[in-house]
Amino acid sequence: IEGSDGYQGLEVAKIQEIMKAAAAERGMLASNIARSGRRHVRISDLQKLIQANAGKFGFMAADASMGTFAGRQFFQQFASIGDTNIRMLGSGLIVFTDTGNAVTAYSKSDFWKDAKVNPTITVTPQQALQAVVAKAKQIAEEKRKKEEDLEREGKAGTHEAWQASISSSAFASAVEEAEKAEGETIQVRVEVVVMPQGYNGSDTQDLHYRFELGGRAEFYVNAVTGQIAVREMPTW
Repeated sequence: IEGSDGYQGLEVAKIQEIMKAAAAERGMLASNIARSGRRHVRISDLQKLIQANAGKFGFMAADASMGTFAGRQFFQQFASIGDTNIRMLGSGLIVFTDTGNAVTAYSKSDFWKDAKVNPTITVTPQQALQAVVAKAKQIAEEKRKKEEDLEREGKAGTHEAWQASISSSAFASAVEEAEKAEGETIQVRVEVVVMPQGYNGSDTQDLHYRFELGGRAEFYVNAVTGQIAVREMPTW
């Protein structure tokens, strides 16, 4: 909301609209669950599904939310490669529980049953970090120039300028963290992951290194090609 007091955030109605659309897309609303049959109540089938994929996929309890009358828990899906379990971003099973925490139903709408993962790694973590440093510098410079352009256009103090400032600061911090990690001044967490289903439209997914830097930016480096994908946390 733009006004005399500056930017105040999103209207509650708009937030509800976004949440409802996301829930509908995932089949989480009672109306479309009933139509699509995405919520399954035969718990024995859930056990069979997990057993049938043992050795190929694993599951681990992750995010959970509890309400007055029911609960919902997401079980993160992992790809089993040798002795290693690799997190598959956005994939897993959703389990619904009653007030006593007993499982009442489940959804496999986020389960990636036919995932194919290429286990090849030709890019080292050090090479991936070097690529991230270069990419972060490039983006930080672009963000800085955008800030200067907005100020030159007389848009200082607007919501757009505020967003640009937050984004610019985030990537400046990402550069600082990445450079310190490259110089071994600090350590940053790097994780090997499988990108979400449908990423790049490919049937087989390469592994990616995931770096989270600056508090608001994530860098994904393809472990085979070295290509980089960047995800910036949204700024409302």
